[in-house]
Amino acid sequence: MMIKTLLLALLLLGTSSKILENAGKAIIGAVGDVQEESIPLPFGTPEEFLVEVNQARRDYARKHNIPNMRQLVWSEDLVKIAEKLDMEVNWPEARVSWRYCNLDRYYGIAVTIRNRMAFHKMMPKEETLKFATTFTLDTQELLVPMQAKIGCVKKGERVLCLLGPTGSYWYPEGSVRSEGAPGSDCGEGYTNNGGLCALSGIKSDEENGKGEISESAAPDLLYVVVLLMAYFL
Repeated sequence: MMIKTLLLALLLLGTSSKILENAGKAIIGAVGDVQEESIPLPFGTPEEFLVEVNQARRDYARKHNIPNMRQLVWSEDLVKIAEKLDMEVNWPEARVSWRYCNLDRYYGIAVTIRNRMAFHKMMPKEETLKFATTFTLDTQELLVPMQAKIGCVKKGERVLCLLGPTGSYWYPEGSVRSEGAPGSDCGEGYTNNGGLCALSGIKSDEENGKGEISESAAPDLLYVVVLLMAYFL
């Protein structure tokens, strides 16, 4: 009863995005073992998805000391390719100049990445390499540092995303890679945007009014907190 009363107070009075972020992480962490399909979440939008994916890439770069993690930009060229792909057949053109992943929804991709990452860590290295070179590692594809563009389309009830320009998979454990402060080795044509390597000329998150969690994201995050609390109480 006390928790429900506090939750009602948050809804009526409002709160800061930072408090909501911390509350959301705590609650989601507590119910991490529950299958995602059992929690009714909104589908989300490509715009929200792109912001959240780039933040997940930034966090990953900081955790693993990746100096050249690129900031993804939306690609209509990849969207057009994805629209033409038949989900019932293999794609020999995959893993050449683009890779792909299948998602249940746009919304909450950071949590999905974290949950799937825990699963992939339990896989033997041989299995990981097999999937990476023959199929896809799904959400882990979103963390490949040298990918610079992404395009997604809805296919049935799911989402198909293509990432380019590299067709090779990268993973931190056992891969040959450089280490350093995030954004410290972006290369020509890229600049450091808070730990991500953004194409020169693209406004930084600060210039776009986007912090690491934006005020505009607060209502959606509060919605998830309320939904999860109501679901498990």
